[in-house]
Amino acid sequence: MITENLATASNTRALCKECKLFSKCTFPFMRPFIPKNWTGKMLFIGEAPGEHEDEVSHRPFTGKAGKLFTTEIIPAIPLSMQDVVLVNSVRCRPKNNASPTMNQLRACRPFLLQVISKLRPEFIVCLGRVALQTIQNSGVANITKSRGRRITIPEYPQMRAYCTWHPAAIFYTEGYRLKLEIIKDIKNIITPQLESPQIGLPSGDIIFIDTEYSNKVLLTLGIADEKACIAFE
Repeated sequence: MITENLATASNTRALCKECKLFSKCTFPFMRPFIPKNWTGKMLFIGEAPGEHEDEVSHRPFTGKAGKLFTTEIIPAIPLSMQDVVLVNSVRCRPKNNASPTMNQLRACRPFLLQVISKLRPEFIVCLGRVALQTIQNSGVANITKSRGRRITIPEYPQMRAYCTWHPAAIFYTEGYRLKLEIIKDIKNIITPQLESPQIGLPSGDIIFIDTEYSNKVLLTLGIADEKACIAFE
C-alpha cells in the first residue's frame, strides 16, 4: 500500500532531506503534467527536470527533448496531449543536469507509485534507462534488451508497462532513425494485438499464414500446420 501523499514532498521529509536535490534547484517538488480532460490512455515517465523546466516553465517535458517529444513524437503516433500524463522519475532538478542516483530515484519513487495508483493509466511507457531503473526499482536496466517487451512494476504487476529510448538520445545519436524507432515502439505498444482463442488453433508448428484485406482493414486471417487449419474473420 502507498502511504505517501504528494503534498508530503518537502524539505522536512526524511527521504527528501537525505536526497537533498530540493536544496540545489530553483523549483523543487515539480508535479506531473495531467491534462484536465485526460483520456486515461498513457503515462510517460521521463528522467528529471532540466534547466528550462526548473527555471522557466515549472512543468515537466518543456525543455529541448520534452518539446521534441510533445510536438513531434506524440502527434506522429498519433496521440493528442489529452491522452498523455507526463511525469519525471525525480521531482527536483539534479545539479548540472546529472543523471539521478539510485538513492535519489528511490526517494521520489513513492510519489511515482502514487501517481500510478491514482490514475491507473491504460499504458505506462518508461522513456530511457533512468525511468526503467525507477519503475523496476533496480540499478540494472538495459533499454536495448527491454524495448518493446512488457516490463514488470513490482507493486503493480498487472499494469501494462513498457519502455523505449529517451527522446534526448535523438540529439546524441542518429537522430532521425532513433526518432522513428521511438514512434514505432509506442505505436506497437498501443496497437491492439490479436489474441488467440482458447480452442481451435493448430497444435503443430505454424507453417502457413494467409491474410485478406479490404481498404487496409484485415478481413480474414488463416493459420495452418501440417495437421489442421483455421480461419479468423
